[in-house]
Amino acid sequence: MALTYGLHPNKILKDNRIYRALIEKRQKYTIDDVTTPMVRQSPGLTDAAGRGTLKFFMEEVSGVLEEGSSVTTLLFKAQCNIGGKFTGLDDYCQSNRHQVKVNLTPGAMFKEIAGQVRPHKTGSNLPRPIVEAFMDMSPGSSNSRLIPDGRPSSKGPA
Repeated sequence: MALTYGLHPNKILKDNRIYRALIEKRQKYTIDDVTTPMVRQSPGLTDAAGRGTLKFFMEEVSGVLEEGSSVTTLLFKAQCNIGGKFTGLDDYCQSNRHQVKVNLTPGAMFKEIAGQVRPHKTGSNLPRPIVEAFMDMSPGSSNSRLIPDGRPSSKGPA
């Protein structure tokens, strides 16, 4: 199956010739949506066993990461790191200045899948309306935050 996308203006960059791809018609799958076909294809596997095994796997991966170790599988590589700036060798991790993050990168199987996906460009169906300007009518400020009890006015193509 192809990955369908449309090109839309990138409002973050000032260059109006730069567009970004937005994925269209993306379906979301739950763990049940994934385990149900597994159970159908494997006569010895029950629905409860399939879901239980995956749940146990996810709990074990979480436990390994909580211990500060890393996990490498065919699907992904996961490890924790600490974000933030340290002021010297005597500095230590503080929750108000530093943040523990989980890094997740594709494993060999996901990397291989990425090379097999066929992108398919469709028309760009921009959601309407597109707001080009916003004004808070109370103080008369443009493109700023709306204050409580303020009346907004927006402008853009229909």
